[in-house]
Amino acid sequence: MELGHDVTLFASGDSKTRAKLVPAWPRALRLGRPRSDPAAAQAALLEAIARQATDFDVIHAHTDWLPLPLLSRLGVPFLTTVHGRLDLPGLPDLIRKFPQAPFVSISDNQRIALAEANWLGTVYNGLPVQSLNILPFLAG
Repeated sequence: MELGHDVTLFASGDSKTRAKLVPAWPRALRLGRPRSDPAAAQAALLEAIARQATDFDVIHAHTDWLPLPLLSRLGVPFLTTVHGRLDLPGLPDLIRKFPQAPFVSISDNQRIALAEANWLGTVYNGLPVQSLNILPFLAG
């Protein structure tokens, strides 16, 4: 947005953002009480994306593998940043089903388990150092 891009965020309705917010679910799943079914929230998110997909130049997903079947068929360029573990059974088979799907890792080491994926690059997660509380560990 700071570079002049028009950004739309598909997220929970209680999200704080300067982007245009499309509330795909009322509240963040981790905070909602009673707890919502994550599969229902994910289905609602995918439906919201599908309805507006052609309005965008590119779709950047952060929901791992879930949107691959949808995004690969919408005709809109997309990429997926993977935040979780990649050494789980079944993931190599899934990646082979989507050989052109572009991915971004959060570390170079994260890629090792799925080296055959279509990696575009690495964007490290940024955290303020003071939030890590590692100074006592480093001093010891």
